[in-house]
Amino acid sequence: MKNITFLILLVLCASTQVLAQSVRLRTDIDLAVSGTTSSGANSISLNVVKPSGEATAETGPAIVYVPIENSVTDSHLYYFNAKAGVPTSLFNTGVTSDVVNVPLRIITLNSDLYLYAAVKDTTDSNKFKVIKQYSTSPMTQGQTYDVAFPLAPANICATLVSDCTYLAANSNSPTEKSFIVYFFLSSASSYGVNQEVTIASAPLNNGIYFNFYMSNRVYPDSSLRITINSVRAGDKRAILSYTGSGTLSTDYAKAVKVFKHSALPTATNSPIGDSGYTGALLAEDFVYLQNSEVTVSGLTNSEEAILSVVFLDKFNFVTTLSKEVSATPLEIQELLKKNACFLLTAGFGEDHYIIDYFRHFRDTILSKSYLGRAFISVYYETAPKYALMIYHNETIRAVIRGFAYALYFIMNFYIVVLLGFVGAGAFIVYRKRNKLRQAV
Repeated sequence: MKNITFLILLVLCASTQVLAQSVRLRTDIDLAVSGTTSSGANSISLNVVKPSGEATAETGPAIVYVPIENSVTDSHLYYFNAKAGVPTSLFNTGVTSDVVNVPLRIITLNSDLYLYAAVKDTTDSNKFKVIKQYSTSPMTQGQTYDVAFPLAPANICATLVSDCTYLAANSNSPTEKSFIVYFFLSSASSYGVNQEVTIASAPLNNGIYFNFYMSNRVYPDSSLRITINSVRAGDKRAILSYTGSGTLSTDYAKAVKVFKHSALPTATNSPIGDSGYTGALLAEDFVYLQNSEVTVSGLTNSEEAILSVVFLDKFNFVTTLSKEVSATPLEIQELLKKNACFLLTAGFGEDHYIIDYFRHFRDTILSKSYLGRAFISVYYETAPKYALMIYHNETIRAVIRGFAYALYFIMNFYIVVLLGFVGAGAFIVYRKRNKLRQAV
């Protein structure tokens, strides 16, 4: 019993010591890092990767993707301001709104402490340089703080000037840079900016690591071009099939997005910020695939929509726009009249190659025979009555689509189907003969 009591006290003491002073990820919210910028948005959400643990090891940090300005026409969405010129004036440090807001949980149970941020010295892997002290007064003893602490990209680049050179605005060598930042507590109030600290041992090993990826990379036509190969109209939607001549790095690729033009553009395959474009990116993100199709919903029937496709990376930079296409969605009644293939149109709810195939089969095969013409006549007398009911029942629509795909496959690949049946029949006969031999 004494041993158990001693172990409990030991664990409690150890726990208290661990909690005595520490910086941790907030547990009351998902890891959500925001940015406050002067680049056209007061606040933006940054893409983050939450670590599997508590980010207390440099090998398992929380990751934040920070977009940096290159030029207005190439930056596209939101970004943190940079300044062209000498590296020491890389970031517009006079604009205090350009900060990343990092959510932290600060625990100060046994002493008055100060919160610091330090960036890893790229010339000495064992050293970190202080880049920010969050208060000249100590944090109140015995408190837990759950707040977002601001950190400006300028804080990092003011210390690691040479590493940030290519992140300057209008840089001819756009690039990405990675910076390890360590948030920690100390009872010392005298750490100054650029002072080196070693955090491998106590008392400075109470913090957490963030890896800030910063990028001003752009995507010129030569690096990645997107082509829309076909467009199909549906009820309040359009389906765009596209291919990409290049790919985003798998480390940075995030999504596919659609740009809706407010007017016919005067430019072609240029950045969104180009003066030849007016309009906006639609809100929906599609899964990133180099070659695929996207369904643009929420369009207005009978109204032309001018659309382009772009790829989005984790910094929220987008590639240059694909050449635009136009689509005019139609109400289901109009689609039914247009296609004159009622059940299939109701099932697919849009123009589709399956519908085109069976329409062609109707005109070239069925209409050439008496029985075929009789079938067409009966079909057009009955099908229109059920088309709208089918369109509003997703289960029936799915059945029709499945049947249409199966019939299309059989009609186009009947030799494969026939060989499959022959093979299955031969296998059954073989199994039966084998069982008879074993019985004998």
